[in-house]
Amino acid sequence: MNTNNDKKLLENYLDNALQIGLIGPMAIDEGEVEQTSRRLNLKLICVDGGLLNTKINYLSVGDGDSAQRECDINFPENKDFTDLEGTLQLLPSQVELVHAFGFLGGRLDHQLVVLQNFFNFAHQANCQIHLHGQEKIDIFPPGEHLVTTNEKFSLLSMQDATISITGACLYQVKSSPLIALSGLGLSNQGSGEFKISCNQPFSIFYFSE
Repeated sequence: MNTNNDKKLLENYLDNALQIGLIGPMAIDEGEVEQTSRRLNLKLICVDGGLLNTKINYLSVGDGDSAQRECDINFPENKDFTDLEGTLQLLPSQVELVHAFGFLGGRLDHQLVVLQNFFNFAHQANCQIHLHGQEKIDIFPPGEHLVTTNEKFSLLSMQDATISITGACLYQVKSSPLIALSGLGLSNQGSGEFKISCNQPFSIFYFSE
């Protein structure tokens, strides 16, 4: 594993792209991946087992244990980080938005680690994550963000934070403490555009009943 060479390979492949797509090992909607990547002209990267979710030879990153083959950027199998974590750390600094397909579902311990990997990256890289799947989740870096939705949603943080929500939604708060994974942000209702300010990374889970 040569980090500098791996970063250079990834930079050349992404070619200054501001938005990219990652394909993970869990179930995906192939039509959604194709439509989204075409519409946004996304460069796609397979994270290890994500190779099994596509027949297209996208750049691959990982230790190859799930894919059962060597990846283009190959991590050692005995390591103390996830393939997703390693992939995120190699992404160039210009990336502003990651579309993630195939990262929801499966073992709960894996799911929690995946979400924490994305939260950490959002914070470190000032980057937004959009997780596609049966659940739709956006992860935002700290700061002010405009969100537009008419769906029900829950807002959660993995860390204690201070939050403000103002605009077109049912429940609004101003400079309120948000305890990590607490009930304050659960089950809100959007009705257009609203602004969220938070001093920690946070996530929005969209849902319909």
